[in-house]
Amino acid sequence: MKELFEGFIEKLWPLFPFYPPWAKVIFALCFASVLVAVFVFGTWYSTAAAAREGFVTDTELVNLALEARKATHADKPNDAGAVQANSRYVIQEATMVVRLENTDAQHVADVRIFYTLFALDPLTAADFDEEYHSMGGAKVVAYLAGSENEHLNEPTQSMKRYSVDVEVPRGGRLTLMTAARFFYDLPLAARQVHQFAVSGTEDAWCYPNERDFIGQLTIIVESDSLDFVEPRSGDASMWDKATGTVKPGAPVRRRSESEAVKHNLLLARWVNVRPGTRAGLKVGWKPAGQNGP
Repeated sequence: MKELFEGFIEKLWPLFPFYPPWAKVIFALCFASVLVAVFVFGTWYSTAAAAREGFVTDTELVNLALEARKATHADKPNDAGAVQANSRYVIQEATMVVRLENTDAQHVADVRIFYTLFALDPLTAADFDEEYHSMGGAKVVAYLAGSENEHLNEPTQSMKRYSVDVEVPRGGRLTLMTAARFFYDLPLAARQVHQFAVSGTEDAWCYPNERDFIGQLTIIVESDSLDFVEPRSGDASMWDKATGTVKPGAPVRRRSESEAVKHNLLLARWVNVRPGTRAGLKVGWKPAGQNGP
């Protein structure tokens, strides 16, 4: 190899063989560095040019996909409580929007969930399921049409489960929406909603995540007819099935008043959501007739 290198350099520079050994070593190192620099420059030129224009490599998506692939099988296959993770796709973003309104006799919740899927394998109609159910005493859960074709599977009055037609090639993305409407009789009773104990002027909405890897999960609860109270620490939380622990957090409250419309909103957000978890948001409101910030 040394002879080949010196022969190549000699053809480019006839005086090279007459330099002292230490000078040859320095020259060889410099020459190798130039070759490496040219290789790196050429290999990453397109990436650097894209970054200059605002396009960056989505390393979070790459890490999410790698984790999903590693979790094809349960971490503890002999454990009855082990989580069986989905590895055919990851959910880059999931946003659950809950709109609460009170009428004279009913508490009504319109729920929509927006998903952005990234397919690790080609996806077909059998690969994405949805379920809406009530843990808080809803009298009726009504199915609402979503963005894709859907097939109801054994629906009951308080639970709707269905499959969603998703046709996504490997490496493709799809944003879809599912929806349901929940009806509660007033007055609401004190009750338990997953990890939250709620009163007659409170509600809680949770996203149980059995199998998916989710880059970012957001829960938004909003209303025009209910005046939300200031949230407290613990009104947003993430429950972990493996440890049985709950990690508390505090939602963000936002209010607006425009053109005679008074709007209230609570928001909580989580990143890097893993299978076997349940995120939730608790909301309280002032009894009818009480106003104020």
